[in-house]
Amino acid sequence: MDYCEVAVFIFFGVIAHGLGDFLTHRFREGKLFFLHCFLYTLFFIPQFLYFQLDLSWLLFIYISHWFIDLPWTWEFLAWVAKKSIKFRIATGKKEKDNFIHLIVFGIDQLLHLLVIGLVALNLLN
Repeated sequence: MDYCEVAVFIFFGVIAHGLGDFLTHRFREGKLFFLHCFLYTLFFIPQFLYFQLDLSWLLFIYISHWFIDLPWTWEFLAWVAKKSIKFRIATGKKEKDNFIHLIVFGIDQLLHLLVIGLVALNLLN
């Protein structure tokens, strides 16, 4: 495999991530959290079949998605963001909370992209 195919895998991985997260978002809370992660992982199956990747990488995607999307992971990231960002501008609590949520959401998306990138690196072997 060459770098062009890795780029294609990452491109379609980002699409699968976006669709999987968006369409299964309602299962994210409560007892159906495992279903959110499972359905999210199913969006990657066409890629894995096309690129003939080992299906154990799907388990890696499932477990990493489960870990990254756990509520306490988001709470920890929000806690770190609150402690590390100094709000010098006079803003209300709602604006601060929205800003913190945006930062945590961005970090969450970067972590998911890192996982897709790690799987894509496997194509070079």
